Amino acid sequence: MIKKGTILYLLLCFCVIKATAQDKPWVVSFEAGVNLSNSSEDTAPLKKQMPVLPKVGILIDYQFSNSFSIQSGTTYSMKGLRSEGETENLTASVELMQHLVQVPLLLTYKLPFDCKTEIKFGAGIYTAYGIGGKTKAIGQTNGRDVDITVHTFDKILKSHDFGSVLKLSMQRSRFLVNLSWEYGLVDIGKSNVLGAPLSYENRVLSLTAGYLF
Repeated sequence: MIKKGTILYLLLCFCVIKATAQDKPWVVSFEAGVNLSNSSEDTAPLKKQMPVLPKVGILIDYQFSNSFSIQSGTTYSMKGLRSEGETENLTASVELMQHLVQVPLLLTYKLPFDCKTEIKFGAGIYTAYGIGGKTKAIGQTNGRDVDITVHTFDKILKSHDFGSVLKLSMQRSRFLVNLSWEYGLVDIGKSNVLGAPLSYENRVLSLTAGYLF
């Protein structure tokens, strides 16, 4: 049986969380971590690899009710992929890197866990703009040496990206741990390093840690 003291303790927790939300509807947080980056591109006959790349940003939450808030901000996010392999007529290693400034827009739902811990579920969209990055290809094809380096957003990909986001966050006191999944909804491919048509949509799993100000 749950004791009366435990019930009073839980009620007090909810009251404190509610009062805090009313006093501070705007919350700013800093987050930093890594992207496990992938894409929809078919790299066959090369074997696709998923590099671990950095992510850092400033986020702002506006809590408009006890449970719901809107989250946005600005993030620097590095995405891309690597592929390599060997066939009878081809030996190659390709690296495609993107440096992006990204703005998310999420609706989040807060589930209080205890007085110091909250869990948030978020869903929404992101828009991103490529500010840099290079694509490199080294190897041989049909006996011909290949050594190519180009700017990713000049030749390989379009600069603007757009997609959906799912996010799970755990907050304890002022510290955060976030797990998010980004699914690109726009084909941003132009051409590969050899000039052939390219279909490319970003797929990214992110893990970050943060701090609330």
